[in-house]
Amino acid sequence: LAATAMCGHWFNDGAIKNCPTAPGDIILTVAINIQNPLYFDSIDDLAVELSHVVEQWPDDYYEHLITKTTEWVATQKATGYDGILIKNDEEFGGRSYCVFDATQAKILKQ
Repeated sequence: LAATAMCGHWFNDGAIKNCPTAPGDIILTVAINIQNPLYFDSIDDLAVELSHVVEQWPDDYYEHLITKTTEWVATQKATGYDGILIKNDEEFGGRSYCVFDATQAKILKQ
């Protein structure tokens, strides 16, 4: 589900560098600040959660996807969550983290 990518800014614990389907070849060292994450066992579990709020092919799918995912993130933030932790990222390996706000991440080394 494309909605998972729209939740915020995604980072991985480093396992992604060994993944042949990684979305790029630049690896950065980044400090992230997530104090109260939503925990999911897998990306698929997050996709299932989002599937409850995103219709599967309305006429304006892309706009609908952005709107509904943005609303879902706003609800999570209002509840006190500040990011997502995926315990076992089946797409890229290892753990993946999503911060809801770009100010929660700082590049330490390129």
